[in-house]
Amino acid sequence: MFFSAYLGTDIGSVTWQEALNVYSRWLGLSLSIKSRRLDEKTLFLAWLNHNPPEVNRHLTQTQDQLIARTSGLISEEDYPAFATNMPAAISRNADLNDITIVASRRKRTLSVVIPVTTPQPFYYADNSDGYVFGDDLRLFPYLREMALDERAIFSLFQYGAVTPPLTIYKDVHRIPNGHIFELRFDYSHPKCTPFFLPTGCGDNLGRVSDPEIMVEQSLAKTLARVPSPAVLYFSGGVDSALLASQLLRLGRRDIQLINYSFGAEDKESCQALQIASHLGLECQQVTHDSNKVSEMLNRLGKDYSFPFGDFSAVPMNILVQESSTTKNDACTVIEGTGADGAFGLAATYADKQRIYALPRSMRRLARSAYAGLRLWKYSSKAERIAGFMSKSVLMSLEKAVVAQNPLEGIAYATPNSIRGDLDEAITTNLQVLGQEAPPPEQLSLLDLVWVCAGVMAAKSFDPLRVRGKQPFYPYLEFPMVSLSSSLSSEEKYESGEAKAPLKKLLARSIPEEWVYRRKSGFTPPYRQMFASAAVQEFLRDVVLSARNPVIEFCRIENVRAMVDRARRNQSLSVGACDFLWALTFTSGWLQQVPGATALMNHGSETLEIPEARWIDVSMGTSATPVS
Repeated sequence: MFFSAYLGTDIGSVTWQEALNVYSRWLGLSLSIKSRRLDEKTLFLAWLNHNPPEVNRHLTQTQDQLIARTSGLISEEDYPAFATNMPAAISRNADLNDITIVASRRKRTLSVVIPVTTPQPFYYADNSDGYVFGDDLRLFPYLREMALDERAIFSLFQYGAVTPPLTIYKDVHRIPNGHIFELRFDYSHPKCTPFFLPTGCGDNLGRVSDPEIMVEQSLAKTLARVPSPAVLYFSGGVDSALLASQLLRLGRRDIQLINYSFGAEDKESCQALQIASHLGLECQQVTHDSNKVSEMLNRLGKDYSFPFGDFSAVPMNILVQESSTTKNDACTVIEGTGADGAFGLAATYADKQRIYALPRSMRRLARSAYAGLRLWKYSSKAERIAGFMSKSVLMSLEKAVVAQNPLEGIAYATPNSIRGDLDEAITTNLQVLGQEAPPPEQLSLLDLVWVCAGVMAAKSFDPLRVRGKQPFYPYLEFPMVSLSSSLSSEEKYESGEAKAPLKKLLARSIPEEWVYRRKSGFTPPYRQMFASAAVQEFLRDVVLSARNPVIEFCRIENVRAMVDRARRNQSLSVGACDFLWALTFTSGWLQQVPGATALMNHGSETLEIPEARWIDVSMGTSATPVS
C-alpha cells in the first residue's frame, strides 16, 4: 500500500489529484481518497493498493481531530492521548511501525509522526497552494519539474543513502525517522521534533529477567501480530532461524520458509535446509539465475520508490519476484533485517576506537597510501584497515562505520561545503536520537535508523508492497528496538559474542554448532555479477552514458578503471563494488522513473484521469471531489 496527502486549497488540489491518478496508473494500483474540511483548508488523504483499500480501517475522527494511519489501525482508546499528549499516544501505538497523521482543528495543526525504525520513508513539498505529502518519491516529478540535489548524490556515493531531510530532488524534503513534523494550517513555522530519545541504556530498569528471556518476550509480543499464513525469508543465519523457532513456539506451523541459493557451492543455503528440516518446516529455494539480473536492472524504477546503494538488492529483488509468483496465499512476508544493528554492530566499537586513537598524521599517511597504491583494486584485510583509516581522517567514528566506501577523492570529490551540509544533516536529524546514550549505543541506533531501516530493509520493502505483499521486520518493530536500546553492551555482547542473547535463545532449538558457526552475510558474488554481460551492458549504456546526469559528479577516469576491472573479472574491494552499485542503481532509477518534463509536454488537458473512489468524511462544509 502506498499513501499520499494534500493540505491546501481545493483549487490547488487539482494538480495533486491529476498527478496522483497518472502515477497510480503507472504503478497499476487502485486509488481511494478521503477528504475533510479544516476551516479554509481541505485535507485530502489517498491510499493506493492492488485492490481498492478499505480506508475506513486506517482513519477515524472526533469532533476536533482526524487521525489517519498509512496502513495500520487506530484504537478508540487512543483518541484522547492524541488530542492532549502526542508522545503518550505514540507510546500506546508503538507496536505498529506505521506512520500516523493527526489533524487538529483546535490546535490548527497537521502533525506527522514517523516511527524511529520504520522502513517507510515520508516526504513533503510545498507550493503556493498547499503541501503535498507521500511515501513515494516517484510521485513528486508528476507535480512539477524537479532538479537533482547534488548533496543527495554525494550522500549516496559516500553512504549508500540520502540523509534526511534531503532527497534526490531539491524541492522535496524527507521527515527523519523518530521525529514529529508539525505544520500549522497557515503554513507558518513548520518544525520537526525528535521524540525517540533513549536515555536509559544499560540502566537497571527494575528488570527481573535476563536478556535472553527479555528477547524471547519481546519477540513473542511482536510475532503475535503476524497474520496467517505468512512467508519467512530464511537464510539460515541466527536472525531468520530465531524468528522461525520462535514462531514455532507460538504454535505457528503455517509459515512458509523461502531461501535464496547462489548455487550448488552455496554452503549457507545448504545449512539453511538442514536447519529447516531440524525445525520440521518446509523450505523452498529460489536459485540464483544470472539471466534474471538484466530483468531486475530494467525494473529499478518500477520496483523502488527511492534510490539507495546495497548490492544485495539484486538477489533480494529476484527472491521477491520469484517468491511472489509461487502458489501461496500469504500476503505477509517476514524478514530478519535489523538484528545486526540492534544486537551486533556496537561490538566492533572498541576496535574502531583504537584506530581513532592513532596519530592523525599516521592516518593521513594511510589515506595517501590508499589512493596512491590504488588499494581499491583489491579485496583484503589490509585494504579494509587502510580504507577505514582513510575514512577516519574525514569523519567521526560513527559516520565512518556507516559510510560504505573510502573512495572520497578517488571516485568522487565532495566539495567541502557539501560535506559540511551532510555532516550537519546526519548530526541534527539522525544522531540526535541517541545523543544521551553511551557511544557504542549511539552507533547502534544510527545504524538501525539509517542503514537497517533505510537501506537494508529497502531491498525488500518496496518490491513487496508494489506486488501487494505486506513486509514485516520484527527486529525493527518498537518492542525489539526499545529492548535493544535498554540493554548494556555487556548484556548484548556477553564474553565478546555479538548478538549473545539471540544466540543463546536460538541454541534452545537447534544444535549449538549451527548457532555459533562463522556465517557470511547475504552477499552476492560481486565479481561474477559485475563481469556479467547484462551488468556490463547496463554500465556501458546507462551509467557511463553522457546523458546520465549522475556521472557528472564522478571522477570519470577512475570510475572507468573500476568498470574495466569488473569487465575483466579482476578483483575489486567491497567498497568499490558498493560504490559502483550505488552509482548504477541511482543512474538506472533516474532514467526509468517518469519525470515532470514528459508530463508537462503533453499538457494536463490530454491526461487520461481515471475516476478515483471517493469517500467524503468531512465535517461541516463538504469538500468537493475533483474529477
